[in-house]
Amino acid sequence: MAEPIARVNEEIDPGPEHAAAALAAVFAVSPLPQAVFDEAGRCAAASPEFTRLAAARADAAGRLSPDFLAGADVRPVAFGGSNYTLVTLREPAPAAAAPSLEPLLRAVFDAIPAAINAKDREHRYLFMNKGQADLWGLDPTSAIGRTATELRSQSPESHAHERHVLETGEAVPFFDENHTGADGVVRDWLVTKLPLRHGANGDVQGVATVALDISDRKRLEAALLAAKRAAEGASQAKTLFLAQVSHELRTPLNAIIGFTEMMTQEIFGPLGAPQYQGYSGDVLKAARHLLSIITDMLDVTRLDAGALALELGAVAPGEIVADAGRMIAPAAGAKRITLRQYVEAGLPPLNADARRLRQAVINLIANAVKFTPEGGTIGFGARRADGGLEIYVEDSGIGMTQDEIEIALAVFGRVREGYARAQEGTGLGLPLAKALIERQGGRFTIESAPGKGTKIKVMFPAECLVKDDEAPAA
Repeated sequence: MAEPIARVNEEIDPGPEHAAAALAAVFAVSPLPQAVFDEAGRCAAASPEFTRLAAARADAAGRLSPDFLAGADVRPVAFGGSNYTLVTLREPAPAAAAPSLEPLLRAVFDAIPAAINAKDREHRYLFMNKGQADLWGLDPTSAIGRTATELRSQSPESHAHERHVLETGEAVPFFDENHTGADGVVRDWLVTKLPLRHGANGDVQGVATVALDISDRKRLEAALLAAKRAAEGASQAKTLFLAQVSHELRTPLNAIIGFTEMMTQEIFGPLGAPQYQGYSGDVLKAARHLLSIITDMLDVTRLDAGALALELGAVAPGEIVADAGRMIAPAAGAKRITLRQYVEAGLPPLNADARRLRQAVINLIANAVKFTPEGGTIGFGARRADGGLEIYVEDSGIGMTQDEIEIALAVFGRVREGYARAQEGTGLGLPLAKALIERQGGRFTIESAPGKGTKIKVMFPAECLVKDDEAPAA
C-alpha cells in the first residue's frame, strides 16, 4: 500500500465494469473482516464486517488511524489486470473468562475471625461463613434457606434490629450480644447489622450481620473495673481513717496548746525552776507544729475526697502576698534570708477563696525558706501575665532534679538527698499548695535545677479574674 490510511466507502476508481462488479460481489458475501485497496490506497471493496468495524473506528472524515490496520494480515493481490492490497483484520483473541468471585469472597470471609452472615427479607440465610458455622456446630451450606430460629435461636433484640434495617435501610452499628456456642461456652459479641442492596441506592434486598468476639475484652474490662472499685474502696478507707484520726488528734492537741500557753505565760504564778519555762516553750512549739501537720493531713484527705469546700469571692492578690510575707518573715530572718516582695500596682481581683489562697502562698514561701541556705534570697510577688495574673516564688536554694520535683509534688514525698534530707517536714506543703491552687482554677508549674534554685509560678487565667469594676484591687 502506498498509504496505510484509507477512506471507507470511497467511490471505486473507474475501471472495467466486470472487475469492479466481481470484487463487490465477492466481498459482499465474505464473512471475514476483509477489504481490498488499490494502488492509490483507496478502498475498492470491503466486506460488511470490515465496514462495520472500520466505521466504528473512523474519524469524522472517514479516515482510519494506522493502528487500526497495524495488526491486520496484509498481502498483495492482482485482479483484472490491476494490483491491489488485500487486508484481513485479525480476530481479537477471546478474552479469558473472568474468575468467579464467589469462591474468593467465601475464602476471605471464612478467614476473617468473626461471625458473618447474610439473610434475605424473610430472614432466611443466604450465606454463612465458617466462623459462625463452627460456633454453631453446623455445615455452612446446611444453613442456606433456613432461619436462625430453625437452626438454633435468635434474640428478640437481634431480630428487631434486622427488621429495622430491612424497613429503613439504615445500619444498626455496634450493639452487644452474648451467645452460647456449640461447645457450651458463653461468648460476648459486638454486632453490626447492614443493609444489602442491588446497586448503591437500590432497594434493600436483605441484611448482613458481622459479629466480633469480644469475650476477652469484656473479661479484661470486668477485671479492671473490679480493680478500680477495690482501689477506690481502699482510697476511701484511707481517707476516712486519716480524717477520723486527724479529728481525734486535734481535740487533745488544742487542750495541750491551751494549757501550755498558760504555763509559759505563768498566769497562775511562776513555774519554779527556770528550766520549766524552756521546757514548756518547747512543748508549745512541738504541739503547734504537730497541729499544723494534722491540719494539712485533714486538708489533703478532704481534697482527695473532693470534700474541701471553697468560699469563692473577690480577693485582692496583693494583700494575700503581703500577708504571707509578714507571716514568713520571722522564719526567714532567723536564717538571714533576704525576702524581696513585688506586687504590681492596680492588679485586678481574683475570684478565689482568700483563706485557702493565703494558705497555699504561705506554704510555697515557707518551703522556699526551708530549702534555702542561710544568707540566701527569696523573691515572691504578683503581676499581670498572659491576660491573667501570676503569683510567683523563686529562691536561691539547693534546687531539684526533674525526678526530685516529681517526688516533692507527691503527698508525703520528700527529697532524700543532701541538704533537703536534714529539713523537717512531712512532704505535705508543696502538694497541698498545688492542689489548693488547681482547685481554684490556677495552673501550677515548677522550674528547678540542682544548685540553681527553684522557681514556682501560679498562673490564674483571665476567667479567674473578677470582672466587676467595683471589686477591690491590689
